Amino acid sequence: MQAANRQTLRWIPVVFVLFPILILLGAFMRSVQGGVLSNLEAWFYPAMTLHGVGMVGVWYVASMAIVADLLTRYVQPSPAVSSFALWGTVIGVVLLLVSVFIGRYAAGWYFLYPLPFKGEWPAWSNVVFLLSLTVLGAAWLVWTLDLLRAIARRYPLAQALGWHYIAGRSEPAVPPAVLIATVSLISGVAALVSAVILMVLFFAEMFAGVANDPLLMKNLTFFFGHTIINLAMYRAWPPPTRSCRTTRGDPGRPTGSSRSRGMRCC
Repeated sequence: MQAANRQTLRWIPVVFVLFPILILLGAFMRSVQGGVLSNLEAWFYPAMTLHGVGMVGVWYVASMAIVADLLTRYVQPSPAVSSFALWGTVIGVVLLLVSVFIGRYAAGWYFLYPLPFKGEWPAWSNVVFLLSLTVLGAAWLVWTLDLLRAIARRYPLAQALGWHYIAGRSEPAVPPAVLIATVSLISGVAALVSAVILMVLFFAEMFAGVANDPLLMKNLTFFFGHTIINLAMYRAWPPPTRSCRTTRGDPGRPTGSSRSRGMRCC
């Protein structure tokens, strides 16, 4: 078994443990809304916060793990960075659980400014919540940059983006999964950098009293959150392209037939 495949297998239990828990939180919220658990109304918004942030996060790391596994067919991502991203995710999730279940943090998964500073939850839970997002964002950013590094070592950026196809050249053949991964990873860097900036601004106000512009904070939050959840959906496309290459030839691995090396997909 390849080292990269072992890394992928390590992500599977993380996803399959967290996903059912998040489903149960959704069922809990509906039960509270329906009056079945009306005596637990105080937990509705903490549950909504964890459910929203958790669902976005679990699908994002699942999509990243799939992309990383597919890329190992063509390039060499760092197993050490993948481990760093895994443990960073675990630590971030633990911090998130502490902020919600112990601190009853309830700003919602959007945590729109200035709501994190206005709630009835203790100030420390806000710090822990933002720290959890900081750890998650930093770990995923390093992971994303490493995958782009691995791609760049074999495919120059213009080739990885397929620009030579636009110019009418069919060589070198670039696997569709590499092209799709490159585009999505570049978008991911933009989203995660905006998240880092957002966290810096939150902490600057929290510890230095620097007032922030609400519109800027909202735009950074929406750009970060909406982009990563859309990327999680877009990355569902590379696995089918792998099946296409199995039946029609893999453009990343020439088979001797010029037809099989073309940029083709189902």
